[in-house]
Amino acid sequence: MAFANFVGPLVPFLWFVLACIAFLLLFPLAKQVIESGSLNKVRVGLIEFELTHVVKQVFNVEIAQEGRLGEHQPIDPQESKRISDRFASMAEKLRGATILWVDDYHPHQNVAERRVFLAAGMSIDTALTTEEAMQWLARTNYDVLITDADRSKLKDPSEQCYPNAAEPANAGCALLKKVGGCFERVSPDKDCARLLARSNARKPIMIMYSEGYPKEKPPPFASGVTNRAVELFDLVLDALNKR
Repeated sequence: MAFANFVGPLVPFLWFVLACIAFLLLFPLAKQVIESGSLNKVRVGLIEFELTHVVKQVFNVEIAQEGRLGEHQPIDPQESKRISDRFASMAEKLRGATILWVDDYHPHQNVAERRVFLAAGMSIDTALTTEEAMQWLARTNYDVLITDADRSKLKDPSEQCYPNAAEPANAGCALLKKVGGCFERVSPDKDCARLLARSNARKPIMIMYSEGYPKEKPPPFASGVTNRAVELFDLVLDALNKR
């Protein structure tokens, strides 16, 4: 009993001594791991594992339910694996990237596509019209701007993509030309003035997500055009990879 009374008060002190010894023994190893980047590699690996799982899950659910993504062409399992692997390999770069998506059929349009981008840690703002898009652009920078072509149901201002071409006027090209013209200082209207009032304003990479336009000749100011979800993912990943 006397021994227990003697040892009892020493237990916290002994634990403290053991903790100090462990720290002194393990600190050099921990320092080496941190400086070598091994800890960061483990963290990135976990992010990639999580992202691969989520993106594959999104693809599998959409393919099982509809056999397609959104209202666009089907994605076969091999393509879904390639895309999900590509998202995973760029996990660190994608996290925090921003998209402005302009389409007059939000929120029910492009739901599956947006889920994939969100699963990758990207953020998305949506706009229905060119006017709304310009308001978003005046407030913040976006890495990517995605736009549809036709917004006639909202009577959004439109114009032809190509001079003297046999194609309907559309709002998508009006938006591309407006934003591109702002940054090339050839559109001196009030929307451009508000956008360029920010000293750090930068032009987003712009993509047309619509059909009827040749891939070899995207509309003016667009880095690409497609109506397939797989190609949209590739275009966005290519754009962010160059940032």
